[in-house]
Amino acid sequence: MTKMTKARKIVSLLLMVVFSFSVTPSGSVAQAQDSVESLQEEMRRKAREREKESRRIQKVYQLLEKGRKERGEHKYRAARRYGEKALKVDPGNPLAKAFLEQLEVEEREYEKYQEYLERKREEKKRAEKEARRRKKEEKALKKKKPEPKKEEIEEAAPVPRRVEPAKKAEEKEKPAEAPREEEKAPEKERPEPAESVKPGEAQKDKPAPEAPGARDEMPLPEGEISKHLKKGQPIIVDGDKVEYFEGEGRIVADGNVSITYGDVVLKCDNIEVNTRTRIALCEGNVSIKHPEGVLTGERIRYDFNKKEGEIIGGQLDAFPWFGQAEQTGKVAENEYLLRKGFVTTCDLDEPHYRIAADEIRVFPDDKVIAKNVVAYIGKVPVMWFPYYYHPIIQTRAKVQFIPGLNKDWGYFLLSAWRFYVKGKSKVDLLLDYRTKKGFAEGLDFYYNMSDFSLKGLGEGLFRAYFVHQNDFGTYEKSAFRDGETTEAELRKRFQWKHRIDFEPETVGVLEFNKLSDEYFLKDYYYNEYEQNNRIPPNYVSVISSKQNYTFSLLANKRFNDFFTVTQKLPEVKLDIPDQRLWKTPLYYRSVWSATAFEKDYAFLAQPTEKTERLDTYHKFSYVTKLGPVNVTPFGEFRGTLYSKRKNDSEGAARMIMSAGVDVFSRFHRVYDYHTDALGLDINGLRHIVVPKMTYFHRFDPTIDKNKLFQMDSIDAIDKDNVVNLGLESKLQTKRKINGQMKSVDLLRFLTSVDYRFRMKKKSLGLEDGGDFEDLKFDLELRPYSWFFIQNKLEITPHSESIKSASVEFSLNPFDSFDMAFGYRYEHMAPVPRNQLTYDMSYRFNPKWKVGLYQRYDLQDNSVEEQQLSVVRDLHCWEVELAYNIKGSNFVEDNFTFWLAFKIKAFPDLPIGLDRSFEKRPPGELLGR
Repeated sequence: MTKMTKARKIVSLLLMVVFSFSVTPSGSVAQAQDSVESLQEEMRRKAREREKESRRIQKVYQLLEKGRKERGEHKYRAARRYGEKALKVDPGNPLAKAFLEQLEVEEREYEKYQEYLERKREEKKRAEKEARRRKKEEKALKKKKPEPKKEEIEEAAPVPRRVEPAKKAEEKEKPAEAPREEEKAPEKERPEPAESVKPGEAQKDKPAPEAPGARDEMPLPEGEISKHLKKGQPIIVDGDKVEYFEGEGRIVADGNVSITYGDVVLKCDNIEVNTRTRIALCEGNVSIKHPEGVLTGERIRYDFNKKEGEIIGGQLDAFPWFGQAEQTGKVAENEYLLRKGFVTTCDLDEPHYRIAADEIRVFPDDKVIAKNVVAYIGKVPVMWFPYYYHPIIQTRAKVQFIPGLNKDWGYFLLSAWRFYVKGKSKVDLLLDYRTKKGFAEGLDFYYNMSDFSLKGLGEGLFRAYFVHQNDFGTYEKSAFRDGETTEAELRKRFQWKHRIDFEPETVGVLEFNKLSDEYFLKDYYYNEYEQNNRIPPNYVSVISSKQNYTFSLLANKRFNDFFTVTQKLPEVKLDIPDQRLWKTPLYYRSVWSATAFEKDYAFLAQPTEKTERLDTYHKFSYVTKLGPVNVTPFGEFRGTLYSKRKNDSEGAARMIMSAGVDVFSRFHRVYDYHTDALGLDINGLRHIVVPKMTYFHRFDPTIDKNKLFQMDSIDAIDKDNVVNLGLESKLQTKRKINGQMKSVDLLRFLTSVDYRFRMKKKSLGLEDGGDFEDLKFDLELRPYSWFFIQNKLEITPHSESIKSASVEFSLNPFDSFDMAFGYRYEHMAPVPRNQLTYDMSYRFNPKWKVGLYQRYDLQDNSVEEQQLSVVRDLHCWEVELAYNIKGSNFVEDNFTFWLAFKIKAFPDLPIGLDRSFEKRPPGELLGR
């Protein structure tokens, strides 16, 4: 090929790229079907990406698991960091996006609840203060005695502080003279004071002389007096009237009394404090505020040394719990005891619900423990427990019920009863009834081995569920499937998941699933059925990710004969990422794997396929720059040994050679532009442009792929010769996030196209017919934190057809309204997928909220699914009434109606919904 011919081809290639970027395909062309050849080429292209994709998904899963743990403990900032890291690893991952969106919602709700509690406390304080003011005015009217003047008090005191003289009115009206020498008591006869009585500081010298007649009773001034009970730990008393009896070591205060001792604040109407024992007796509107919570009551005996006290007829406020009892006490540093009382998350004087018991122990920020418990709704007892345990960090109620109606199930009642075994280990007992299916029971056991003195052995979940379909109690017996028997049978599932963190970089995971039939998950766990691609996995995996290598051991086996599964018995893999060789610009990467495959087909539809494979992959790359352009040429070698080929019992050795070059550059420009017009908050702009190109050529494998068992993407590798052209453009600004200025993306646009050359067989020559394919556009727009648009488009240029297109739109301008819109088109045979989704919720006022969800099929102009929900706020409860229908006919199509009650303090409502019929978020739908 001459240089002129090559130049013409390059110029033609660039012109076609520019032309492809400007083409707008018509809607009629979008209906064309992809040929078998294009599908095969698509599989070959994606085969190169699957290995990297699997590692990315594993990393996202690990980060989101850590984020969920932090979220469960209300550590939203740490959880957000994990979610953002997961999104950086896989920017388009719908699970990471959904996690961050849900996290933002939960954080707002948590902050609102905190603000609500604080507002209630402030209202209560104002009410108490107003009551004390009125009481004080009533006392003043009864006494009708003039208050002593400030000047008179100061003149009457022989010490440098204001002292109220004796009780006689005539003594108050004349200044007291200094005491004569003979009237002073001998120094040895004077009682040694426990503390200095000078306001705000300890007196180091000898005690000040006393006023005449004031040896046994020494009134102190209005205001506050600091009593240094021990070094560095003063007690500060403030009140309308404060008196100190030095000989007895007592402080008596009356009216708006406030005492501060360390991090404890005690308030009441009247108090008497023993300065030697540090015990206080308080009466009237008593409240003790600790960092862990607040105790209130009418009378209390409190020990400042031990920070313990007991209230007669007291109340407790320790988020999210409120309590009241005949006797309330703080018995330890972080423990409150209520006797013959109740606790609730409802802050009303007459709570909507409560948990009453003979003895209740509240550990703020930890747990609540009660014995002999009776649960009340209003004043009606509804349930009895011999023992109640609830960790504060758990956001699920102990008992949950969801009644409803479903076309396939009939009337149903789903229930979950949670029991805490020890520490973080807990059990959910599931008791369900469906009129068309019958009774069902099961359990979910969440365990942590450290709770059973087996620290380091990890944590996990064991799940069992049994459905007695058409057995005793079935109101209307239903067929197992259309046209099949209605006889009674036991349908069941077992699941076991376990995870061990051997060290920070080494993780072991086990998952086991056993089902009674292939339709069980679809009938009773629909969401899980969709998420697992309809086949639950069974595997054991150990992954150790070090700085210089990743080692993994994977074994999976089929335990359900009605699924087709490719088993790895086992697979050992060592992945060495790009390593710089010495101090040269040369890099080396390799992947080694040994796998024993066994592919079993469902119901023995085909004979079992078995083979062992040893695969090794090596890549050398050279990193250099030509001016502003980064150039990385690379070469690859893959060698694979097979113990058996397809239709042949003999082994085989396959070799594949490939080479290519990566070229990219980066340009940016900064614009000093600042504006807050329309609330955009622009603090400078930076435009980044990254053009890139990759050329890749793979030679003919020594063995054709059709002669091999197709176990995974490695076996499907074929000859290839492709150029990928890409352009990334970003527009960034800086905004204040958590008090710091950080860069954020306002706009991100990516476009790429593949040009695939047609190669002659067993030759380096080119054939006519090379063409562009996989022209992709990806646009992300985020002008505000509450507004987001993502648009993806994939075009097949040679057929001028749209391969796939999607739009995601999210809007949340204020807390009471949020909306999500999604569109998805996918060219599939025989019928393309053409769906529109819409999800909206709006809160009319603090009590009412409505939600609407719809999924519409534009291909046949029909509604696939719609759901309407109404939520009523009942102060500490929320009740949701929802109607879901798969279709548009409210009578004939499959519908579900349910009623769910949940306590605001425990918003999680996992039972029933994740086991049956809850709609999927639009973003998650678009990802499928």
